[in-house]
Amino acid sequence: MRFTFGSALGRSQRSQAIIDDVAREHLEEWQLLFDGSYGKTGNDYPADVNFSGWGSSYSGGPIPQEQMVEWVEETAARVRSAVVPKARVLELGCGTGLLLFRLAPDAVSYVATDFSPVVLDQLGKSLAGQPWADRVRLLQREASDFTSFGDGAFDVVVLNSVVQYFPDRSYLEHVLEQAVRVLAPGGVVVVGDVRHRGLLSAFHASVQAYQGAGTVGELARRIRRRVGEEPELVIDPAFFTDLADRWDRVDHVRVLPKRGRFANEMVKFRYEAFLHVESETEPLPIPAWTDWADGSLTLDGLAGRLAGGPGEPFGVTGVPNARVEADVRLRDLALSGEAPAETQVTGTGLLVERPVPTGGGEGAVDPEALCRLAEESGHQAQLSWAAGDGSGRFDVAFLPPGAGVGPGTAISFPSGSGGGTNEPLRSRGEMF
Repeated sequence: MRFTFGSALGRSQRSQAIIDDVAREHLEEWQLLFDGSYGKTGNDYPADVNFSGWGSSYSGGPIPQEQMVEWVEETAARVRSAVVPKARVLELGCGTGLLLFRLAPDAVSYVATDFSPVVLDQLGKSLAGQPWADRVRLLQREASDFTSFGDGAFDVVVLNSVVQYFPDRSYLEHVLEQAVRVLAPGGVVVVGDVRHRGLLSAFHASVQAYQGAGTVGELARRIRRRVGEEPELVIDPAFFTDLADRWDRVDHVRVLPKRGRFANEMVKFRYEAFLHVESETEPLPIPAWTDWADGSLTLDGLAGRLAGGPGEPFGVTGVPNARVEADVRLRDLALSGEAPAETQVTGTGLLVERPVPTGGGEGAVDPEALCRLAEESGHQAQLSWAAGDGSGRFDVAFLPPGAGVGPGTAISFPSGSGGGTNEPLRSRGEMF
């Protein structure tokens, strides 16, 4: 069936029903895909390291288990740091139970939903014999189904590596609105593994170059085509920060780059958003902010400042991101037309005639390096992608030891604008 897009203002009830049907087909196709994946490999691994279905966009093979374990452990650590002990947890789209097995032992109750009956059957068998299994309830339903969940019934709602499979922005907003509704005051919605819309073209540039794009002209065509046909929901960080202005119960939002030592697609191009509900805390003031470019800052310079003693909190904006710098420069070079279209691109993404750095260029910093640098001196580094744009730059606040703040402390970071998403349903055809 073929559809074309029209103005939302002129849609009739009939055309809205068509849109809803296409969205339903979108979700059903993802469900069939996951059912098939779980059915083939779901019983081959212990539940806490069952990474069935996780594959590299570059090679098509599995992402190394060491990297996946770090990814899920870092995610679980961030969730734990943001919620009260013995929380009532609702996880939407629990999958094979990667987070469930790490969070449920400390929860007072844990409700986990998923739309795949195959994965829930396997997960139920894995739970048998666990000393905390009686705290867990498994429900087969879509993420948008909040039937029987009362207002304030939970302390934390988790959606990890789920929202990219939503059909559109309106579906996402509905789910988040309901998630906020079922939270008690002081609760938090954790949206993990979100794909960064501003870096979507850089991601596709890196994948296409790795797979062998031939010339710069061909690379540019592939980038544009892949971005236009993107089947997953990809979200600007500002989408989440805007919610604090639009929804009364959301008092502050944190948007964080992923932590991790491995420069894979899960760490480079994705982030986590924390929506704090009625926390009744004032944002921590940062007395001094320095722009990275204006301050001529370096990693060594920051290390010296942190080693000098506790001091006052201070922040740095616009830190160039070494994780994605080469991918961003490759994308910009390909799409700008600056390089001749016939210039060859190697499998590593380097232009033969116009080399692009493979690591951090001059002054670029890996976000993980900043976190570890702060930890070594007893400080805490809070990173933010709230102002995230297509360059991958990030902001950081350094909090001294003894400041009496936790990882969930609100800080007034700069935020971006234009909080939109792509339109995955376009990949199904044009809708009218």
